[in-house]
Amino acid sequence: MGIGGLDEELFNIFRRTFASRRYSNATIKRFGIKHVKGILLFGPPGTGKTLIARQLAKALNVKDLKIVNGPEIFSKFVGES
Repeated sequence: MGIGGLDEELFNIFRRTFASRRYSNATIKRFGIKHVKGILLFGPPGTGKTLIARQLAKALNVKDLKIVNGPEIFSKFVGES
């Protein structure tokens, strides 16, 4: 998918996220599995989290990718952390 040195990590995220989409809804309900609704990437700066998110969005033709910084989650006002 074209990220230097992060191909294995990108493949693992893609596989884990979309593995449940291969099965029918009846199978999903029978086993009590839920589909993944979002992905939380965490780690130190400069490890490729944003690149992986953008590359996944590009592969899935997502138009409005939402990338949130960690401190924004803990504040009740957007941008006031």
